[in-house]
Amino acid sequence: MLVPLKWLRDYVDIDIDTQEFADMMTMTGSKVEKVDFFGKETNGVEVCKILEIEQHPDADRLKVTKVEVANGEILQIVTNATNIKVGDYVPVARIGAVLPGDFKIKTIFKKLQELNAKQSSFCKHSTFLFNAVTKILL
Repeated sequence: MLVPLKWLRDYVDIDIDTQEFADMMTMTGSKVEKVDFFGKETNGVEVCKILEIEQHPDADRLKVTKVEVANGEILQIVTNATNIKVGDYVPVARIGAVLPGDFKIKTIFKKLQELNAKQSSFCKHSTFLFNAVTKILL
């Protein structure tokens, strides 16, 4: 059974380190098989709010979005996500972000510039919008 420590803290005052808590639980007879730290392998991912969504002018499956990150900065993002709407809060990995499995977000837009100068103007400052359901356990 997976039990988020945050959920336990809603019911019990736990003011010790997570690994120490797991060791103490095991000593009392409640076996803790493993402790997962979600998000430990992730770096450079932010939560943003979708402000606008428009159809990409040159691609049927792409959408051009405008999103606001926590510091108030507005970004333009090209995505193929179909499960988004204005007002949604979604994770965004900027260029240089690292995702689980040591997957680094890189720019591919230099090659697009060679292919189509018009399209590159859309993608010049874009970042990567996750196209997946994300679990966030704190």
